[in-house]
This record gives sequence, structure tokens and C-alpha cells, in this order.
Amino acid sequence: MSGLRRALLLAWVAVASVAQARDGWRGDGSGIFADAVPPSVWKAPVWRAPLSTPANASPVLLDDLVIVTEEPATLVAIDAATGKERWRRVHDIASTLPADEAVTVRARLAKVPQLQVELEAARKSYAELRRRQRAGSVDPAALEGASARLATVQDELNALARYRSPETNDVVGWASPTPVADDHVVYEVFGNGVVVADRADGTVAWSRWLGPVVLDHRGHHGQDTASPLLVDGYLIVAHGHLEALDPATGRPVWTGPVYRDFGTPAVVRVDGHPYLACPDGTLVDARTGRQVASGLGDVYYASPVAVGDVVYYTGSTAGHDGGGPCTATAVRLVDTDTGVAVERLWTTTFGEGDQVFSAPVVVDGRLYVATKARYLHTFDAATGALVATTRFDGTGECWAPLVVADHRLWSASIAGRVHVVALDPTRPGVPPIPVDPARTTPRLEGSAVYWRSETALVRYP
Repeated sequence: MSGLRRALLLAWVAVASVAQARDGWRGDGSGIFADAVPPSVWKAPVWRAPLSTPANASPVLLDDLVIVTEEPATLVAIDAATGKERWRRVHDIASTLPADEAVTVRARLAKVPQLQVELEAARKSYAELRRRQRAGSVDPAALEGASARLATVQDELNALARYRSPETNDVVGWASPTPVADDHVVYEVFGNGVVVADRADGTVAWSRWLGPVVLDHRGHHGQDTASPLLVDGYLIVAHGHLEALDPATGRPVWTGPVYRDFGTPAVVRVDGHPYLACPDGTLVDARTGRQVASGLGDVYYASPVAVGDVVYYTGSTAGHDGGGPCTATAVRLVDTDTGVAVERLWTTTFGEGDQVFSAPVVVDGRLYVATKARYLHTFDAATGALVATTRFDGTGECWAPLVVADHRLWSASIAGRVHVVALDPTRPGVPPIPVDPARTTPRLEGSAVYWRSETALVRYP
């Protein structure tokens, strides 16, 4: 790094008003909860807070609250000590409008079910008149009137389409991104395109609509799942494109490349400068939105993970139906006078015919990867050598990202079993922990475990 660039970097660090994430996807993104000491056996829960829908977002902590999502676009705040609901906010598209316009739009939206009934009736009437026209027994004026009525109802529904949150999906849904919290504010981006900042007291700091729903994703047609990130004073969201917003106001700072991935970018620093390593292998400058490199790796469903200036990609591009091997790849990013260079360290194939939905974790020189079919693969993080492969007992696929706490690795299956692997060979193993079925990662804090099941938020001691 040149002396001038280093001086500018130090100046940036000294004067920037930085909104650092206190809690978000996998805590700080690494999946390692260094201060947590969760119990080896989860006994009866301390409390259980019922939730109305399943959701794939993991819990995050905000002050004395646990924040979770509900489908299709709701944030719920639960008292961490008591399990009592403090507040909930529905963030439909109308909520981003001025108050008087929102009232009008919601009144019009309330008529949508009736309009849909009228549309179906108008279609049937028009089709019947067309059939009779072909038989030569219809008044042209009646056909013209039916056509006009059909067009009127269709136009009214089309005009409201931009404000309607789509029906939720049983597998992914619109509330899958995990929120991110800083001091007294939680941020979320929903699949309907609404990005919001809610204060800990339940008031809305700001909300924006980023645009229509984007279903065209790599590997499968589906909703957004990439979680928002707080990076050096920017709120990074993905909805059709990568975009940076001002966390204080929601105003756009930059719009970056097209983003069609399910995974969340990994934040990687090269000589202190923040970059976003995307699942498709592109590298984006987190301060400008400019793509500065490509070819880091390529995975369809999982998220890369960064440790220092090294980024790890684990998964495959086999598509939704699977097939073929998975790959684990490590690259180092190097600052040069002409930009960031990508130094490929190693690539290893594994898991023939399997898939990876879970984000990996790197700890103590080992890269751990859990596959959909419940295999845990352990690699030497420096060389890529496959050290061990084991399979978790029980049933259910592994979707949730891996987390580490108290020298143990935690992996949850959707069938309702948490598998615990002792990373220290001198420590005793832990039998699988039966829990409610879920698709999320437990949030570990001190001795507490916050578990977002399909029907409730549960706290264990």
C-alpha cells in the first residue's frame, strides 16, 4: 500500500462516524460466539413466545430484546428476560408511503379480494360472449361492454400490484434475511423490497421501498434471502442489486452490481479496506459499490466466509436438483498498486451428489462444512486437505449455518435436532439435542440459547 493511501485510510478510520453491527447474521458474520457458554443439555425452556408463521431469519439481540421476523414482512420484539412481546411492526409496501397516501392505498388494497372475484366473473362473461359471437348470436355492443369491463377491473388490479406483498412461500418466504442491529436500532430488508430501521422502543426511524419483487435468482426461482450488513457506516442490502444506504436516514449512497444470489456477502478487509465477497465470486468495494475483481469462487445457495484477507467458498453450482460434486475453495486477496489481486490457495472437491445450504465456519485452522444430507466435512484451512467426514445421526436436512461456541460446533437440522460436535478432543461429546423443528441458527449469548422454531421463539437457560 502506498504511503498516501495508507494515510487516507487512517484518516477515514479516525473521522468516520461508523455504525458498527452489534448483532446480525451469525453474530458478526463469522458464526463464532466467543463469549457464549451454552448448556450441553437444553432442559425445559425458560419461556416460549408463540409466533404466527415460520421464518428463516435467525434471532438477533437489540438492547434487552430479541428480534425475530414473521412472514411476510413483520418484525417482532420479544423481551429477552420474560419472553413477553414488546412490539411488532408490519412493513408492507404501503408503510413506506406518506401517511395520507398509505391510508388511501390500504383502502384500495382491501378491495383486492372483491376485484379478483369480479375479474374472474368478467373473464367468464367475456369468454361466453366470444363463444356466442363465433356462433353468430351475440350483440356486438354487449361484447364491447364485456371487454371494457374486463379491462377496467384488470387495470385496477394492475395499478395495485406494486403495493401488494406476494403470497408467502412455505420454504423460503419473504422474511428470510436475518436483521442486523446496532445501538438501539434494528435494520431489515424484506423480500417485498421494503428496507426499514426500527428503534428499540418500537418506533420507525425510516423505511424505503427498493422496488418490485425480484424472483430471478441463480440456481432457483425464489425470494431474497441475503441478510443486511453494517459495514463502516453503510447499510448494505441486496434486492436486485447490491445497494448501500445511510443507516441514519435510509438515503441511497451507492448502487452496485446486479445481485441474484441467495447467500449473504462476506465482509473481507484487505489492508483495512472493506470489500464484499459475493457468492458468485465477484468482489465489490464496500465504500463505492464498484466491482473490483471476479473469479473468487462460485456457489449457488451458501454464503462465503472470510477470515482476515482469505475467503472460503463451499458448495456447488449444480442447481436446485443437485448432482455433481461440491467444492471448497480458498483465495487470498492481495492489495497491489493496480488494485486487488486474487491469489488462489486451493480447491478441493467433496460431497458427490450432495448440496450445501449452510454457511461454513473456520476455527482453529479448520474449515467445517455441513451438507444438506447431514455430512460434516472437516478441511485443513491452510491446505484444503480433507481431514475427516462424519454424518450426523437422525433425520432432517441441514440448512442452517454452522455456529461455534465454547469449543463446540452447533448444527441444526430442519427435523428438530441440534447436533453438537466437540472441537477439543479432550472434551466429552454431547448427544443430539431434541428441539422444535426449525430452519434457523440458534443465537447464543452467555449461557442463554434463543431458538427460533417454526412456531415460537424459545429461550433455554
